Amino acid sequence: MAKKTSTQRIPSPYSVSIREVAKQAGVSVASVSRVINNSGHVSEKLQQRIQAAIQQLNYIPNSAARALITRQTHIIGALIPSIAHSIYATFIEALQQRLNGAGYSLVIAIAGYDRKYEYEEARQLILAGAEALMLPGEMHNPALYRLLQARNIPYVLNSIFHPDSPHPCVGYDNKGAALRTTNYLLDLGHRRIATITGYCDKIDRFAERVDGIRESLQKRGCELPDSWILQRDFSIAEGREAFRYLMTQPTRPTAIVCGNDVLALGALLEAQRLGVQVPEEVSITGFDDLEWAAQMTPSLTTVHIPLATMGIRVADYLLGRLRGEAVPHATRIEVDLVLRESTGPCR
Repeated sequence: MAKKTSTQRIPSPYSVSIREVAKQAGVSVASVSRVINNSGHVSEKLQQRIQAAIQQLNYIPNSAARALITRQTHIIGALIPSIAHSIYATFIEALQQRLNGAGYSLVIAIAGYDRKYEYEEARQLILAGAEALMLPGEMHNPALYRLLQARNIPYVLNSIFHPDSPHPCVGYDNKGAALRTTNYLLDLGHRRIATITGYCDKIDRFAERVDGIRESLQKRGCELPDSWILQRDFSIAEGREAFRYLMTQPTRPTAIVCGNDVLALGALLEAQRLGVQVPEEVSITGFDDLEWAAQMTPSLTTVHIPLATMGIRVADYLLGRLRGEAVPHATRIEVDLVLRESTGPCR
């Protein structure tokens, strides 16, 4: 006997029309359209009736059709290197909430640190209808900047503060933060200071932090040897390996400035395994102030970034550009050095 198959048609999410919503709410199609598109004035009482009808009928606006009419998709794209670390979670959540409140949706693309791949991901976001883009840092494929400018697509860089750059930005002074951290260690008596950081040729934020460490040391008559600039991928294992390498050198550093908290965590764990006392034998600092940094033993001295604030300011810049408003070319986000147990005076 042949197996019976179902031929029931799956209803389209757009099978309910805007006219049906208007009829259900007892209003005009124009009123429904104004509520959906957040355009024009509709009384609060009418808005409630229309929203109730939309929920009762499970109405979903056809965004493709709406875009053809309004020439707006209400989509904003964000390129981020990775979702492996929680630093992006707080930032993206704040960015998305701000955009949603203005009637925009956020679409995220994971680009890694490959500029060619990042360019292709940006193209896909634009093809999908992104009206504006957020990019991490300033170091990008020149073709990406040309594409955005040719298409007149607003964009903003995050996590850097370069007021003299031709590119708009919302972020913090990476070099200044690293200089402040190093000055603090120097004030504690440390003179042999190393760094475990990301790849400076791929990520400008880390190159700037290394510059800050080097400048701080030079001003005090010290130096940062190339052999003490350990560039690694962002993982706990890489932080452990780098710390182990430094501890096997004939001359050990008495302090290590890590490029982020993940590398610092690896260094702290390896110090425990090797029996190296922190901070009695070596001080360790991080960057980001992730949630667990204060809960460790010893707790981690690190640079705190107000990620939610940065996400909100990025959203405000892009929304302002899309509305044709005057917006600041560069917005500085202030960061703080948070002192905890992983740093102490040099013996």
